[in-house]
Amino acid sequence: MVTSSPQKKEEKDRFLKLTQQAIQAYREKLLDISNRNNLINLNFNPRSNRVLRIIDELPEAIFKKLSENDKLTLISLPASKNNPKDEATIEFKKTFEEERLVNENYLNELKELNPDDEEIDESSDEFQKILRKLKDEIRKKLGLKKIPTQHSMSIQDYAKAHNIVPEYDNPKVKSEIDERHDDDNLQTLFYPDDLERKARAILKHAKSFLDEKGTNTLHLSFGCLKWLEANNTPRYSPLLLMQVKIVETKTPSGPVYTIESTEGELFINLSLEKKLINDFKIQLPKLEENENIESYFKKIELQVLKTKPDWELKRFITLAIHTYSKMSMYAELDPKKWNTLGNQAAIQTLFTGSDNPDHDSEIYDVDEAVNKSKVPILIEETDSSQFSVILDAMNGENLAVQGPPGTGKSTTITNIIASYLFKQKKVLFIAEKKTALDVVYKKLKDKDLDKFVFRLSSTAEKKTSIIDEIKDRLTIKAPKNIPDSYTDQKEYNEQINKIRSYGKILDTEYFAIKKTGYQILSSLAKYKFYLENYPKKLQDGFVLPDIHSLNKDDFIRNLGQISEVSTIISNIKKKFKDIGTHPWFGLIEDKNNPYEIKELKSTIIKLDSESKNIHEKLKIFFNSIKVKFNIDFIEAKKVINIFLKSPNNTSVDIKKLIVNFDEIKKIELLQNFLIDLTRYDDLLKVKNKLSKIVNFNKTFKIPKLKEHLKNIKKSIFLLSYLFNANYRQSKKFFIDITKDIPYTKNSSIEIIEDLLNYLKLEKDNEQEIKQLKNNYLPLSKLIGDNFKSEKTDLNIIKDINNFFIFSASENQILINKNIKNIDEIKKVSSDIEVLLNSFETLYSAFSPKINSKHFFNFDNENIVFENIFKKIKGIDLRDDESLSEYIELNYYNKNLNKDVQNLYDIFVQEQLDFKFLDYAYKFLIYNSLAKKLFEAKRELSSYLSSSLENEVSKLRSLDKKIFSNQNDQLIQNLSFMEITPGTSKGKASDLTELSLIKRETDKKRAHIPFRQLMQRAGNALRDMKPCYMLSPASLSQVVNAEPEIFDVLIIDEASQMKIEDAIGSILRAKQVIIVGDPMQLPPSDFFNANSELDTEDGIVDDDESILDLALSRFQSRMLRWHYRSRHESLINFSNFHFYNKDLIIPPSANDKFAIKNNYIENAIYTPSSKTTKRGIVTGKTGVNILEANAISDAVVDFMKNSIKKASNKSCLVVTMNTSQKELIEEEIRFKSSKIPEVEEYLNLWLYSMEPFAVKNLESVQGDERDYIFVSTLFGPNKDGITMKRFGPIAKPKGHRRLNVLFTRAKEGLELFTSLTPSSIGDGGEKGRQIFKSYLEYAQTQRIESGITTSKGTDSDFEDWVKGELENLGYEVMPQVGVSGFFIDLGIKHKDYKYGYLAGIECDGAAYHSSVSARDNDITRQNVLEGLGWNIYRIWSTNWFENPKAELKKLDHYLKALIKNT
Repeated sequence: MVTSSPQKKEEKDRFLKLTQQAIQAYREKLLDISNRNNLINLNFNPRSNRVLRIIDELPEAIFKKLSENDKLTLISLPASKNNPKDEATIEFKKTFEEERLVNENYLNELKELNPDDEEIDESSDEFQKILRKLKDEIRKKLGLKKIPTQHSMSIQDYAKAHNIVPEYDNPKVKSEIDERHDDDNLQTLFYPDDLERKARAILKHAKSFLDEKGTNTLHLSFGCLKWLEANNTPRYSPLLLMQVKIVETKTPSGPVYTIESTEGELFINLSLEKKLINDFKIQLPKLEENENIESYFKKIELQVLKTKPDWELKRFITLAIHTYSKMSMYAELDPKKWNTLGNQAAIQTLFTGSDNPDHDSEIYDVDEAVNKSKVPILIEETDSSQFSVILDAMNGENLAVQGPPGTGKSTTITNIIASYLFKQKKVLFIAEKKTALDVVYKKLKDKDLDKFVFRLSSTAEKKTSIIDEIKDRLTIKAPKNIPDSYTDQKEYNEQINKIRSYGKILDTEYFAIKKTGYQILSSLAKYKFYLENYPKKLQDGFVLPDIHSLNKDDFIRNLGQISEVSTIISNIKKKFKDIGTHPWFGLIEDKNNPYEIKELKSTIIKLDSESKNIHEKLKIFFNSIKVKFNIDFIEAKKVINIFLKSPNNTSVDIKKLIVNFDEIKKIELLQNFLIDLTRYDDLLKVKNKLSKIVNFNKTFKIPKLKEHLKNIKKSIFLLSYLFNANYRQSKKFFIDITKDIPYTKNSSIEIIEDLLNYLKLEKDNEQEIKQLKNNYLPLSKLIGDNFKSEKTDLNIIKDINNFFIFSASENQILINKNIKNIDEIKKVSSDIEVLLNSFETLYSAFSPKINSKHFFNFDNENIVFENIFKKIKGIDLRDDESLSEYIELNYYNKNLNKDVQNLYDIFVQEQLDFKFLDYAYKFLIYNSLAKKLFEAKRELSSYLSSSLENEVSKLRSLDKKIFSNQNDQLIQNLSFMEITPGTSKGKASDLTELSLIKRETDKKRAHIPFRQLMQRAGNALRDMKPCYMLSPASLSQVVNAEPEIFDVLIIDEASQMKIEDAIGSILRAKQVIIVGDPMQLPPSDFFNANSELDTEDGIVDDDESILDLALSRFQSRMLRWHYRSRHESLINFSNFHFYNKDLIIPPSANDKFAIKNNYIENAIYTPSSKTTKRGIVTGKTGVNILEANAISDAVVDFMKNSIKKASNKSCLVVTMNTSQKELIEEEIRFKSSKIPEVEEYLNLWLYSMEPFAVKNLESVQGDERDYIFVSTLFGPNKDGITMKRFGPIAKPKGHRRLNVLFTRAKEGLELFTSLTPSSIGDGGEKGRQIFKSYLEYAQTQRIESGITTSKGTDSDFEDWVKGELENLGYEVMPQVGVSGFFIDLGIKHKDYKYGYLAGIECDGAAYHSSVSARDNDITRQNVLEGLGWNIYRIWSTNWFENPKAELKKLDHYLKALIKNT
């Protein structure tokens, strides 16, 4: 950084100085030269399972053989023929291992033998006697026959008897090497069983360290310096060390253990070197290249022992676990190795806060083009929180990333690495746990990127295997014909935009009502489902034209009105069947005025009385006139009017005749007769008139008359007579036919015309005249002798007909039938008319208060009297409540919103069920809104033509295709990276970089030391393999101390990494990303401590981690999506207690609680103890044998079943301390020794990422298995008292250990405990209380009282779908989930026995509120399907069109799942 400001330079220099001071302070913490370090104070305690001593071997010979890659076999003393066979049984060995830990006599005798807790010689006669006594006790316990306890000889004498020198101080080289010193064996001073136990324990410890840390802690040391403290206390420190590994080979006679070299170099004990300089100012001699051991021993004698004559060189050969490997890390922070130590920005920010950014970070939108462009590649699917971390990383930010359990830390790291590699950047990835490195490496390997990764998986890895990997990288071929991803990416972006556009439309509020598109369409779908229950007008598609002006308040107010009306109707229906059966139904009074109510009741009483009276009188009246009329007002008026209009003063004779006319046809016969008779009478009158003038004795023919008439009309008086014969003839004709009538032209014309008319009329009535004679004969029965055919007296007929005032009608028949009593009937009719008029007045005053059709079931025009008093009979006038209730209903009805009122009225008119009034109104509103929405958003129509599901499927397909193409592009980019050529000429020692690499890869053997290769070819190696993955310790040993040789550093599981352990890696990088979880394990000395000799497994957790520091200095982010647990019950507890419920937890399709609590009754926790020199007894971790037995039985059964059922599920056992861990291991080993399925299971998982193991709580972080078995260890002692000491979980950060423990399982956790929550008690450390809460959780399956995870549906639409599915017989759970990740509807069915049949996801608010379409449509879907969910998507654009068809389709889908499961 260049600056011209002196002030800024001064500040920069100050920051640099502060940083350097901090580095030096932390550097000192890497140096442990205390007696706790077994490189300083090698303890040969017999109880230690980390040390095995070799006797009667030559150090130089052993070293030479190992250097030549020979395998050396650990051998015991020859087996004694007197060893009891029954002590070789599994049962005896199992009991022996248990009793060694808890037998009080044995432990007390060991204390007496070793009061100062110093070295015990296991080969000593005293120790062997104690051991024999223990075995005798076991024999008695197992009911075995007693054997003598007196040894025939000590183990030393036994060794001598077999020509073995029983001395740990090994012999010097002689001129001739004995045969036994030239073989491939390593002699020990153990009997066979003891050696097997010791070797097996060392193998387990070495493997544990290797698996956990990637660090080989197993060393074979040559020589020991016995030196004296200032107080003359002797100490033993190894001089020369060589990394080795121990291998177990199973043979018919038992396991054989061999020691092999890891091709590492011999090196001096750096801890001892530093110790001697610091305390004694003595410098150890330098170990020259290729110097042999004997030569170095001589240097010690000459250069060290001469100055310290009371010190000794011991020729010990010791196989031991040495966990202190930080000397190289201490050495690399030497300021002399760096140009300017601490000049990097990241390290200064950490130690000074000089560039401390704002820690709050929003989640980035994955779909935004500008964001996607900054992340060149993703090779693993990411959620939005992971993507935001990756984007910040690519922006060059120094980051602190909090990754709670199972949130995809390794996925995020993998994608960051891939993105940096795509840009041809150099990446350094470190973690103290080998598992963390392995997981990321496997992800990269799965994408064929492993050849570009330098993976130093452990310091036990052989040099030749690393050379082979480098050789493979040189021969790699880049992929060819990689498709151009531009088109796919463009199409992908279009799909994203299409789906986002859809989401935006549905998530936007519209119109004055402020409803989102989703609310409009989904609500319409719901209410459309019940369309047949609505008025026809709505079914025909009626919409409100001014819907856009309806605001939210008015809508809510209208719904409130409907609700109030519905409530009243609901209350009414509690008493009455429906509103129509309410006694006051039809009353339209809307005021509860007590005076008006009183008047109303009075009127009703009168109406009741008068209606009954009239009804009764009308009934009698109608009976009297022998007719059946409806007794109603109109009919009554009509009948009465009929009689009142009947003629008065009719003669008796006529009345006698009228009574016979009791049918309409009879009246019609008379009336027709009258017509015909009248015509005949008229004809006779004409004839009679003419007969006075015309002689009818003459014969007349009409044509001739017409001719005569014509002649006369044309005549001219004189001329015609003189000259017209026709005229003269016509005149003569006239004179002949007339009777003395003087001829005149006019009179003749008139008379002839009248004659013609008569003749024509006669002709026309010829038929009627015949009828008079023939057709009316029935009248003779009606009018008797008065009927004389055509000669009947017309006046009589007229008199009769005049009585028929209503002509031929039923009314007239009514009168005719009652003619005898007509006068009396008319009087009664008059009386009833008075009653009717009075009633009409009364009813007219009442009718405005009612809807007569509803109240009395008649129209006002036609009053039915019986309806009135029957209606009133059903009214309890004393029931003021019902009346008041109905008047209140009327009040609301009259004050309804216009649209609501119209709808209400239609419901009343069409007699629809009022329970659908609310639905109908909502349908009207949402249907109207939907029409407006489609008008406003024309593009919405495009989502109706094709299912959104197809669009999402297309997006997923493109996503996979792009992933694949980008991965190939990445490999191609890396393959073409330019490799630093280096020096290619000169001596072999002058070669560097690629030239040196090629020379080494061409060699078969005699490779230069690996560290030297890394130093001379570091640039080329980083070009070839731009991603380095290793532990901090390995980094310090093999990678040069150069600043910023990597573009980015990523640290995983950083909560467990001490600040001092991370400094060296931070100095090597330009950018730093620190990943971990502050709620998980803190830094611990567990792997550096001799845990068997220290209280609580040597755990110290007061140190600050590099994550703690980074979270306070760097920009921070948190990963939130939880992927590990296949059931939410496995993570709920931690989410609640540790993560403030911030995790997004996908729900499981299996609703079975995944934690099983096994309470072990009568179990006893047996703590061990040790006594210090001051006589103080201190607690030491102990064991719980019954708990160990129970959990080992369960694990063995699990393995057997896993093989038998081919379930292929991994498992892990976790307990609280090393002693219990080792006991469980032995229990499982003994129980499974003769069960082939267990061995098959162990081999199946041995080389996987999830091998079976029994682990201490301190070593389980980063692990995951399908099933976790937990032994909580602690419980009541032999006196039944539970001590409130809970080992590591009682430490200040003990609760974090429990968090790790609770979150390792993917599918299930089995708890084996001898504790109840109440036995733990209240108060105390946080870890203790978390422990108690978890036991309660495991028992009750509830996190804490008052905490609930139940939720209702997110919308009315979802609630409706839920209800309809329940109607179809499904069990529906809304909002399935517990934290941030909810499935809208979880479906169960009685015929489906595996939890949830399916999950239904709606495109509602939760869907569209997601940060990205990718989160919704790819990540979310994949996660749920991975958890066993069958996901069915509901798209509102499909459902609003035809909800019934969509529901039917969903039902078919669910039934198919049941059928095919």
